[in-house]
Amino acid sequence: MRGIAIGMVRSVIEHLRTVFGNTGRQVAGDAEVSLWEWQDDGSHEFVTLATVGMSTHSQSVGTNKSCPSKEPRTELFCYSRRSTRQSMEQLLLDLAEYPFRKGTFLFWWQTVPLGKPLVDASKMVAVFLSMPPLPASDATFEAQGARVDLLWVIPISADELSLFRREGADALETALMESGTDLSDPFRDSVVT
Repeated sequence: MRGIAIGMVRSVIEHLRTVFGNTGRQVAGDAEVSLWEWQDDGSHEFVTLATVGMSTHSQSVGTNKSCPSKEPRTELFCYSRRSTRQSMEQLLLDLAEYPFRKGTFLFWWQTVPLGKPLVDASKMVAVFLSMPPLPASDATFEAQGARVDLLWVIPISADELSLFRREGADALETALMESGTDLSDPFRDSVVT
């Protein structure tokens, strides 16, 4: 079993390097789930963060039929400003443990309330798990014979969470994408008023 997990981790790292570039490096985590960082080639103000190792275990779907994968294996990623990178690193590591602690699954078009602002003075109090702004072959890939889905973690406000609960994922995703706002900014204004 350990050999399969090591192979899965290697496959995930290889895939993420093809998506985000060869400059990725491990910056946090433990033997189970690590966190990797890719620097923005332009301004160096932003980084891309991704989990590696979460997909070595399939998540529990129980009787829930809403998950398109029978044995969901996921990895998480987000875009982050350097100034709030540590908070985003911790968020991703906490989210990576969430489905296994709660006996559930994380997948596209779900929200997870955080219980408090993402960082002090932030209006972001939940996250929205979205389809990545990547080609489909990069968002869903195979590692060691298993399907792995990449989830884009977007911090959202209480008003945005309310929109999701009232009108669904499509309405929230449309509002976020059409706003043109910097979704990596935890101090941004809500796109919903």
